[in-house]
Amino acid sequence: ENTQLRFGVSLGVVDHTYDYSKAIVENSNDPTLFNEVQRKTTFDGNAGLAFVFKGLQFGVAVPQVIGNNVNYIENSDVRSYYAMARHYMGSLGYKFVLSKEKEISLTPLGLVRYLPNAPLQYDGSLTLNWNNLFWIGGTYKSDYAVSANIGFRLHKQLFVGYSYDIIIGDVGKYAGVSHELMLNFKFGKNKKADEVVSPKKENLQNEAYVKRMDSIQNQLKQNQAKIEELTKKLEEQRKASESKPQVVQSPPVQQTPQPQVVQQVQTPPEVKNTVVTETPSNKTRENGVLLASNPKSDFRDTGNAIPNKGFYVVVGTYYYRDLAIAEAQRYKAKGYSTTDWVYSGPKGYNYIFMFKCQTKAEAIEKVKIAQQAGATDAWIQALTD
Repeated sequence: ENTQLRFGVSLGVVDHTYDYSKAIVENSNDPTLFNEVQRKTTFDGNAGLAFVFKGLQFGVAVPQVIGNNVNYIENSDVRSYYAMARHYMGSLGYKFVLSKEKEISLTPLGLVRYLPNAPLQYDGSLTLNWNNLFWIGGTYKSDYAVSANIGFRLHKQLFVGYSYDIIIGDVGKYAGVSHELMLNFKFGKNKKADEVVSPKKENLQNEAYVKRMDSIQNQLKQNQAKIEELTKKLEEQRKASESKPQVVQSPPVQQTPQPQVVQQVQTPPEVKNTVVTETPSNKTRENGVLLASNPKSDFRDTGNAIPNKGFYVVVGTYYYRDLAIAEAQRYKAKGYSTTDWVYSGPKGYNYIFMFKCQTKAEAIEKVKIAQQAGATDAWIQALTD
């Protein structure tokens, strides 16, 4: 962001026309003079590079790098030529920031020009720039001219500038003044030019970003604490399921009707981490899979509505609602997106099911998938009308 190396090349065409018939000379018979208009066209090229480090700017350039000779010839074989000599230029400047808030800067720039067989020339300029939207400056060219320039940005990547030179020195009374008009268009997107953001606005954006990150970190800490709490409860339930039969009561707070009768519940040895309270009359075993049947009106789904009838492949039964939700999310994270839970009002338990099937045969096949996913004691709860 602070260091740049820039390269520039250009190729152009130079057209020169001389009307020797208008020349006022002492000796009109001079053989080097032509009697007619001479016009020649040739190519011209320039090259340069610039090094920028923060506010420091250093550049070198070679105008007329091709160095062509423009030759003139007349019918009488009189010859003359015009040499496009190479110029060697070096510049050094520094950008002083006067106001960061308003992005106002002042840049002095010195330039030295060397041309073989000619005196050394130098320029000095001073430019005031406001947010790359407007600039004004002045330049002194040694023994040649004093100039003033002004420019502004019309629209995003389009710039226009004007320079006015007053020719000084011995040639001043012959040369008069010079006007230059510049039109500049920058290709490619320039984020700084398209979106001018003041330091105040940038600071506000940074503060909002920090606050947002702090909020996210606090939420992550809360989620981590909740996960640790749920893990602790899961471990307590696992230990409780391995102990002797105990009296199990309904949860103190439920959205559905609570059981009226306290039941003695013992986890069957073939169903790990689950609680099955069906009586022998509504419980069977087919192909090694436990199948229980109950009316669907005894259950409520996540929306506190009576679930549809069918065969639910149960992978866990939990007393606490938050533990059931956490376990369902764990199976969903493993890729089983159909995992959900239903609540049994009369029994006071939350049943986690991985699949809901229309037929018993389909449910038995899904039990095999649940067992492969780690629910080795999966069973089927049939909800009927």
